[in-house]
Amino acid sequence: MICLYSDTLGRAKELKKDDLKELDKALAESIFIKSAPPYKKREDKIVKFYYFKDKDKELYYNVAEKNVIRGSGKIDSERFLYSTTKNII
Repeated sequence: MICLYSDTLGRAKELKKDDLKELDKALAESIFIKSAPPYKKREDKIVKFYYFKDKDKELYYNVAEKNVIRGSGKIDSERFLYSTTKNII
């Protein structure tokens, strides 16, 4: 299952709403570029970003990771598509 953050379609015009139907396939076939911690302290509990290059489009997928503490005290990591961009830093 892919969770989408509100900015997923906002930063890159190359990703259209119709592309969402095949987004899981596009992400699975994308090329990992790098990972990085957030550059500032975040209130949304995101601890890391992963950057992937779409294999067919001039488009990058920014996947966020945050830690979630379950009722048992166990910490799980959740990853979700945070945004799409034309380039990464």
